[in-house]
Amino acid sequence: MWTIILTVSLILIIILVPFIVKNFINKFVYLNLDWQKTKLGNLIFYSTRIPITDQQGKVISSYSMNFRSDPRKLDYIATHLLIDGLITFKKDRVVYITLYPEMEACEDNAIALISLSGFLRDFGGLNIKSAVSKLDYAKENNMTYITCNNAPNNTVIYINSGQESRISKINENCYELIYNNCEIIPVTEKFMLIII
Repeated sequence: MWTIILTVSLILIIILVPFIVKNFINKFVYLNLDWQKTKLGNLIFYSTRIPITDQQGKVISSYSMNFRSDPRKLDYIATHLLIDGLITFKKDRVVYITLYPEMEACEDNAIALISLSGFLRDFGGLNIKSAVSKLDYAKENNMTYITCNNAPNNTVIYINSGQESRISKINENCYELIYNNCEIIPVTEKFMLIII
């Protein structure tokens, strides 16, 4: 009798523990979105699906997002001058992601920039182009020179490293993303959360 009870208990544990972890422990709701925490090797991802609606409010599809940071833990990133909490884009104009050429080089820079530009292009339907914020560097490397001041009719996302990780609204169409200690992924993901 004890053998049967132990066997059944062991089978239940083997079946129930992964089910509970997947469906209860690694799931949470944040910003009215269902998030799932998954581990892939040494990497942890936080995934969600954003519903896409038509003009009548009917859900017609969804957009999948995979974050590297726990979205609930990004509140430490300061948001300056985002009083209304809204980030707006001129959809009919190019959106520039402008980098400061001498910003801190981190191994996650490329991942963060690809994720941000893909999100803006795929989810927002925006035309994204890259630029740099130093004129002499732009000339030497045959790159586009864009700052918050010389492109007032375009949305500019200016990225640089600094003393603190923060997101600021510089003017009507310009947003500054500053990262500290190679926190570029959390900063860009916080920016995406603000857009959502």
